Amino acid sequence: MLHPVIASTGFLTNAADHAFQVRSAVLLLFFGSAIPMCIAIAGFAAFREYSQGMAMWLVTLAIDAFSLQAFDNSALMAMLTLSQRYAEAGTAKLESFQALALVVGSARKWAHYSALLAVGCWMFSLFAFLYRYRMVPHVLAGFGAIASLIRSEPLPCAAFLAIHPKHVWPSH
Repeated sequence: MLHPVIASTGFLTNAADHAFQVRSAVLLLFFGSAIPMCIAIAGFAAFREYSQGMAMWLVTLAIDAFSLQAFDNSALMAMLTLSQRYAEAGTAKLESFQALALVVGSARKWAHYSALLAVGCWMFSLFAFLYRYRMVPHVLAGFGAIASLIRSEPLPCAAFLAIHPKHVWPSH
């Protein structure tokens, strides 16, 4: 949903024209990031029977992932607001808006990478827990753990290690 907003010309010029898409994406991201919390809280009683500490860890990671996604969402809304102000001002203060776009875009990028890392850690922890305590077949839990690492970790880890993301995960 956000691909047209971050197209080649950038969010500063595109987001205002796609305001409904941005707002819809933010709403969907809130709902999506609530799912790990629901799973962790709903499964807390069952998880606690096997390991109190791990059950708490799953809830804590889920809340952390939700909080980081909320921050990412607020950065998306700040980017939308900046784009709307840019569209209203025209090219009169182009340099000021470009400087602000760089700051707001960087804040969103790091919030996004942090949220990806947190939800990836939650997913891996959940599948590791399921594997360790044989709550599901080992093949299913092992596949989930490996898939969570492949899906979630390369991009944020590369970013935090200052490796250019295009060398880790090619874009389409």
